[in-house]
Amino acid sequence: MSGRDARRGEIPPTPRLSIILTATDTAGALARSLQALKGQAPDLVEILVVNDPGLTVPRLRRIGLEAAGGEIVAFLEDSCEALPGWAEAWIAAFSANPTLEAASGLVEHDDPGTTPLDRAVVYCEYAPFLPPVRPGRPRRLAGNNFAVRRELALADPASEVHETVLLSAIRGPVATVTAARVRHVRSFPVREAFADRFRYGREYGGLRTIGASPIGRWAGLVAGPAIFAVQVIRLSATIIGKPRQWARFLGCLPITLALLASWSLGEWWGWTRGPIRQRSSTARKPHERAGRPPGQAPGRNGSPRPGYTTRPPVS
Repeated sequence: MSGRDARRGEIPPTPRLSIILTATDTAGALARSLQALKGQAPDLVEILVVNDPGLTVPRLRRIGLEAAGGEIVAFLEDSCEALPGWAEAWIAAFSANPTLEAASGLVEHDDPGTTPLDRAVVYCEYAPFLPPVRPGRPRRLAGNNFAVRRELALADPASEVHETVLLSAIRGPVATVTAARVRHVRSFPVREAFADRFRYGREYGGLRTIGASPIGRWAGLVAGPAIFAVQVIRLSATIIGKPRQWARFLGCLPITLALLASWSLGEWWGWTRGPIRQRSSTARKPHERAGRPPGQAPGRNGSPRPGYTTRPPVS
């Protein structure tokens, strides 16, 4: 909406929402995530499932972003179920504030039957987004539950969409949308949980070296042993503000500390090696195709959009 329209008090049209669902778990997990999206603002939403073995989640997000037709793009993962009203909450937030550029949702994890390892993974990755969270500009975006204006995200020439890099590039309004909630439901084997933490830490450490001076990189290497202490302090400070999480957090504290140590080692290693480069063998292939759930409308102007998976279209 232009400044002239705002001064006239004209109401902007309701933006369309593209949901980019990255599928990296199992077929059952994908079906569960799609079922949770069923019936959410059907006239204003398109759902794009992105899966290509060997590609990272940030790369899958970018492929989905390039295929999306909505003004607003929300990023979701098949490790989660969108709670009722999730899509409507994104549409309402960006409709109410036409200047809003990006926003983070909340992540719930309230199943009492989950294992201590699963709870520890969630604390390490999503503690700032566990309710309660105050509305306002977030310091981070929830990697499995955030939204951005499509044109703004496309302006980044990078081949990936990383929530940390995206937020650092945004100078306009960013908000926390407390009504846009997902429930984290994925379970992790021990080896996968620790390998993921190391890999995520390495990716983050590598991203931080981009544009860093030689002195800055050496400072990061020297400060490597302090990364773990900083991680523990930040997480503890976050949990203190969430009394409902205290008992569960203490129950899985040893595992949580071990996961943080894995991340810290990975981040330090990322500083030594720099950004991780995508292997050429996993580059986007010319025969990739887009898939939508049955009955989902095609892209803008009624034309199908280019795709993103080497598997058959989602049915």
